[in-house]
Amino acid sequence: MTLAILDPAGKPESVFALLMFGLLTVVFAYQWFWNLGGREELEFTPLTLTSRRILFGIPRTRAFEMARIADPHFVGYRSRGMSGGTPSSLGFSYDGKTVRLCDHVTQAEATELVSEIINQFPQHAERWGRYVEGMPDSDKPVALDLKW
Repeated sequence: MTLAILDPAGKPESVFALLMFGLLTVVFAYQWFWNLGGREELEFTPLTLTSRRILFGIPRTRAFEMARIADPHFVGYRSRGMSGGTPSSLGFSYDGKTVRLCDHVTQAEATELVSEIINQFPQHAERWGRYVEGMPDSDKPVALDLKW
């Protein structure tokens, strides 16, 4: 019996399975390394918001024009079952697409960040003043007062 990988006439399913395994391994390795040593830096200017994600000294930079940012809001953690979930973050719309920054930020931290933007750049108070806090953080107790 020979392995399908070594056999030139191997089944396409085994090659596909190996490629998928390799792809998933790369994605999980990136997440693991990001959790170990990744960091995100935000730079606000009167005209732009620059997000720089740095992993092992290699930056990935995205720039957003402040005038094109709309609908700033807090995005709470969303569970996806066994595969983990989507971390909480600061979100906004940019040219019709949803952008998320600051993974694992709490609702209070996101609110404080938006307040600081408004204080530093009053010309953007109209845009960032529409910030929506969303639902409370899941680690805080929520009490329901139901009356009949």
